Amino acid sequence: MRKGRLLWFAVLFFSGGAVFAQCGNPAGVAGQQKYNVAAIPNTMSVCNGTNWVSLSTAPGGSGGYVQFNNSGSFGGDSSLFWDNTNKRLGIGTAAPASSVSVLNGDIRIFTTTGSRGIIFQDGTVKTTATGDARIITGTYTGDGTASQTITLGFRPKLVIVKSVNGTYDGQGIAIDGIPDSATQLYSYNNVNYPMAARVVPTDTGFTAYGTANDAQFNASAAVYYFVALGLR
Repeated sequence: MRKGRLLWFAVLFFSGGAVFAQCGNPAGVAGQQKYNVAAIPNTMSVCNGTNWVSLSTAPGGSGGYVQFNNSGSFGGDSSLFWDNTNKRLGIGTAAPASSVSVLNGDIRIFTTTGSRGIIFQDGTVKTTATGDARIITGTYTGDGTASQTITLGFRPKLVIVKSVNGTYDGQGIAIDGIPDSATQLYSYNNVNYPMAARVVPTDTGFTAYGTANDAQFNASAAVYYFVALGLR
């Protein structure tokens, strides 16, 4: 009786009949693995019961692209790039110029509870209990009216505006929380001038005043560059 059972088991095992599903080229059974030396060299495949399935998947995108799950497959994009030679991360750029480079985007630091911030090398911490730290740079063109409001989407703590139109060299600095008469510095060729020309923080951005010339901050057709720092 025992010999009969052993013989029956051996026939089923070695016949490869109904007990195990099969893979071909080469023949294999479900769960069996093989080492590839031809089609995809130096990789492993497993028999899924019907076909050999590679255990190795080619990375997505080109060299340097950081990999991510793209609907179940490896994905890569030039907007998320690792420069392994210089140990730099690029966001929005495949040519990062510093340890972390962000092109045409914002860096947001925010929290729903407590505070978060940036820790500098000397141990100091710049934090914000609510909102997001924002640094915005841009340009605007003067319209020649008494004032023009530039919308940023938040109230800046500091605004610096500079005209670069060739004829004059004016710059204005506005610090939020200081009275209007004292908060703005207007200078031209290293000389301070009265406050008729100024920039003033608002709840949504800042207002530029002064139309006499492009050293002031809303002269017609003059181009102005600015940087604004604050919380959104």
